[in-house]
Amino acid sequence: MTDFKKILSELAAIAAPPAGEKAIREYLKGAVAPLGARTREDRVGNLAVTLAGDEDGDRVLLAASVDEGAFVANDADEGGFIRFASLGDLSPSAAAYSAVEFENGVRGTLVPLSPDGERGEKAGDPLSYAVDIGASSKDDAVAAVPPGTAFRPISEFRASGDRATGPSVAAKAGAAALLDALFAIAARGGRGEVTAIFTSQGKVGGRSVGPAVSSAEFDRAVFVTAAPSGRAAGENGGLALGGGAAAVRAAGRFVSDPDAAERLMKAGAVGVTLEKLSPDATGATRIETAGVPTAILGIPSRYQGTAAETVDVRDIASAAEAIAEFARKEN
Repeated sequence: MTDFKKILSELAAIAAPPAGEKAIREYLKGAVAPLGARTREDRVGNLAVTLAGDEDGDRVLLAASVDEGAFVANDADEGGFIRFASLGDLSPSAAAYSAVEFENGVRGTLVPLSPDGERGEKAGDPLSYAVDIGASSKDDAVAAVPPGTAFRPISEFRASGDRATGPSVAAKAGAAALLDALFAIAARGGRGEVTAIFTSQGKVGGRSVGPAVSSAEFDRAVFVTAAPSGRAAGENGGLALGGGAAAVRAAGRFVSDPDAAERLMKAGAVGVTLEKLSPDATGATRIETAGVPTAILGIPSRYQGTAAETVDVRDIASAAEAIAEFARKEN
């Protein structure tokens, strides 16, 4: 069995804020190199990996985002505290008093502001928080951390049994499943051309997926993403850690193509209906509106948007198997 804990630990160690996914693209290009597949990067940071197939097989599109929620510095106050904004679903309240690291290597502590300094009204509002880097003035803070510098909480990757916990673990679980599925697809044959797109900027709405698929035509597609699970079976549409990947029939404003969802369920995915998914799932809507029958494959997760995201590696294995079966020729 693939060592998903190792893959997740390596992916989680790579900071990948929206539009800052270069390092993780380089990791993925190295990982798929043994396949001899055709790779292509577009101008907005998507990485497409294409496996040639039989001419009479369907052209299949697979997609998963590789970025993670992050924060970005936008100013500093006169006391030398860094003010920031959120990129994606990372919660400042969940990171209060945590150590953070900026992409330029500067470290600090994310702290709630005192009542005198508080400008936000909600616990999760970034305006209610700041980062203390030890600067004594605004000029010193801005010199150390220029506006636009992204950062995230510092948190170690932990594995216990089949569970994996750490920063961006849920955000990158889909990419881990897609990576493994590519090797299974290549080994099995019996399918048409398959293109897997590791998409950028998923945490800010999946806007980059549209350009990624506009240059080719596909017969069916699946978008792989983390999906919030309950603490027990039956909660949140029946999603539970260790219960396997889920074919999401509907989530918020997105409805999976029935035939595409059925293919996932035949491959072992459990059919569920959810109230909503994280923003990266909207990328699947972009694919669908291009005229491709599309389904969402959800990987159960806990604590999304924190430094302690948690998944079960058995669910990633289940997702990888469902993806590989999805790519096979019609019977």
